[in-house]
Amino acid sequence: TIDPVAAKLLAFKSNQFNDASGFLFPGADPSSGGQFVLSKAGTYTDDQFTANYDREFHNSADKISARFFFSNFESVLPFGAGGLTATLGGTISQTDLNFPLDLPVHDRFFSIAETHLFNPRLVNEFRFGYVHIDNKAINKPIITVDDLGINRPNNNLFKTIYKFTFSTFQLGPTPGADQ
Repeated sequence: TIDPVAAKLLAFKSNQFNDASGFLFPGADPSSGGQFVLSKAGTYTDDQFTANYDREFHNSADKISARFFFSNFESVLPFGAGGLTATLGGTISQTDLNFPLDLPVHDRFFSIAETHLFNPRLVNEFRFGYVHIDNKAINKPIITVDDLGINRPNNNLFKTIYKFTFSTFQLGPTPGADQ
């Protein structure tokens, strides 16, 4: 007999591959020679700005400089980010059929510097900086452990199923990252 989790996985309906009546594991039309070609658009939004301030005073004996950088962007990848190597910046393989991945990034950078010139041979400089990087890799699960009846110790933390890697393709969630 087939395992009940495997039966649910193979029978699960999903529109991930542009077919609302399609299955989670895609199949190729036998008349096409086994080739499976798929395209689905991702989305990307970006808001960022940089502000600079420089001012000299006390007859150029003092200078204040400040910099601020703000960035909010989000990228939704319909087929995820591949395996761990792709998550860490490697290329995505054409055989990756991963679940959608949302990549929100919220970065902030601030620095301030004060320079005081006592004389041509004596200078004092004070610098302060703050960097906040908030990057996440959020899987958008098409199917969850609850859908399949998978029982594991971390179900209360992660609802994504395991990634399945076969000889010619992989399917499932991208390894999550929360930095």
